[in-house]
Amino acid sequence: MDNGYFRCSAWWENTDTQAVMCIGGLTGTPCGDKEILEMAAAAMEAREECTYAKGLRAYDAWRHMLLDEKWFKNNCGFDTLFSRLLVVNDAIGCIGDGRKWAAAYLEDLAAKYGKAENAHTRDVVQACLAAAAHFRAVSSIAGEMMSLIGDWSDTGEMLQNLASRPVRERLGEKIDSARQEDTGAYEQIKRILQKPIPFLK
Repeated sequence: MDNGYFRCSAWWENTDTQAVMCIGGLTGTPCGDKEILEMAAAAMEAREECTYAKGLRAYDAWRHMLLDEKWFKNNCGFDTLFSRLLVVNDAIGCIGDGRKWAAAYLEDLAAKYGKAENAHTRDVVQACLAAAAHFRAVSSIAGEMMSLIGDWSDTGEMLQNLASRPVRERLGEKIDSARQEDTGAYEQIKRILQKPIPFLK
């Protein structure tokens, strides 16, 4: 339809239907740049909630799990190893894709604030570009991690690679590098939030 919605009288009977979600119309106002950056800083802050490592601390928990042999014993069956692969694949996908789009957002912010000429905005532009560079590095590292594991055209090879201690040690090194880059991005975001810019709302 012209409004972007699809009209169908028999969603479930339609063999092309895979899922149906009704989320309603958009309400409220979009978040401003300051609120988005505050949410990013809060999400990235190293912390524990219940028994879960969150933010930057999650990198340490991820690396610890990969290097703990109890999760990769010789008698680790296909199903168990495959479930580990899914977890690692999801983590790599999250940092790869999420940091790529975070970098693009921060580059857009730099272009937006670069139009104003004063010392505060110049600092913000530099911090945005620095954070974007850190995030792009994390996304690149995620690609390197995935290449260590393999691709989905050969699941058997992926499982064999994940079970390999040397491969997991290299993944651990990549996790450390990603954590370092993410820390740099986090510090730049905190720096931006400290600037007294009236239009950073």
